[in-house]
Amino acid sequence: MKQLIIVGDGGHSQVIQDIAKANELTVVAIVDDLYDKPRHGAIVRAPFIMLEEMLVSYPNSVIVVAIGDNQIRKRIVDGIEIGEERYGTLIHPSAVIGTNVTIGVGTVVMANAVLNARATIGRHVIVNTGAIVEHDCCVGDFAHLSPQAAMAGAAKVDEGTHLGTGSVLIPKVHVGAWTTVGAGAVATKHIPQRCTAVGVPARSIKSVD
Repeated sequence: MKQLIIVGDGGHSQVIQDIAKANELTVVAIVDDLYDKPRHGAIVRAPFIMLEEMLVSYPNSVIVVAIGDNQIRKRIVDGIEIGEERYGTLIHPSAVIGTNVTIGVGTVVMANAVLNARATIGRHVIVNTGAIVEHDCCVGDFAHLSPQAAMAGAAKVDEGTHLGTGSVLIPKVHVGAWTTVGAGAVATKHIPQRCTAVGVPARSIKSVD
């Protein structure tokens, strides 16, 4: 049975633990700076500094970074010196995966999500509960599609983009890197990078660093 090490022990981590269980993966360790020393049990909980030790202790394990914040997730991944083969990709059994879909390492696809034909999902992406990625869409690394977010055909989001709950991208719309599209917003035209866009139709209300 495959073993899993999770980075992060918050709410997002709890969902990932459920997905692991649904896939008959054994969570052997969780590392988080909530802990100042190891806590041994069915799952070892340990400070983040012990991640390398956990990887050595469980050589057949894979790792998932269970951090919802896109910037923090990227910072953690950038700081972990391991090969991509040590990262897991978790897909809930109820998710629908179409033909010729590409999913990068470290990505998590949650319950009832839909990834349709020829969609491309990057590395360390969160495709949250019930999110829809239609045919020929492209999702950049470290993006987060919140519950019920929907990308219509051939839409594209760049690295670090966050689509809020229930947001919609019409066909072929492009959202730039590290932009947040607010909950319920409808993007009817391209949205630039590093901004926050809200409303129907979505419009940029502020720039972000």
